[in-house]
Amino acid sequence: MCVTAFSIEFSTLHLYLIMFRLRHLLIGIAASLLFITNLNTAQAQVAVGIRGGNPSGITAKFYTGKSNAIDVIVGLNYGGRERNGDRNLYGYSLSADYQWIKRTNTTGLDWYYGLGASVGRSNYYYWKDEYRDDFYQFAILGALGLEYVIPSSPIQIFGELNPGVDLIPGGIYFGGGIGIRIKL
Repeated sequence: MCVTAFSIEFSTLHLYLIMFRLRHLLIGIAASLLFITNLNTAQAQVAVGIRGGNPSGITAKFYTGKSNAIDVIVGLNYGGRERNGDRNLYGYSLSADYQWIKRTNTTGLDWYYGLGASVGRSNYYYWKDEYRDDFYQFAILGALGLEYVIPSSPIQIFGELNPGVDLIPGGIYFGGGIGIRIKL
């Protein structure tokens, strides 16, 4: 009983430490994005917001024209417990993809697809052995999503799927999420 309580406390403490480090990283990136936005408002539109899913975090979309954009996500990855219940996956990542935007017949609704990459650091925590396995990640990702801009408003609502291939450490990746952005 004591070992289980220690495992839960250790895992929770470790997750708080990751979130504390990530908070400083996110504040720095948000400040940088605001600075970039102020410099480039005449050249391109930018939308900044939050995203829930895998990864969950801050998102910024830089429109490079009417039919293209670069989407950047800084977030937390959480894989949950596996079926056998002996390990959790969590970490943080930076993802970016280039998107091709396609208009629909519905006002404000677009769909898009894209290609990009993700880098990050994650770890598995093994509950039974109280052992942690840290590793870096590098993945090639795809993006397929829908985006709705509320008419006469700067608010965007989106949902997307992000299938990919983990080159480091290896394997298949499947992420996605929903979120909201505000065009600046």
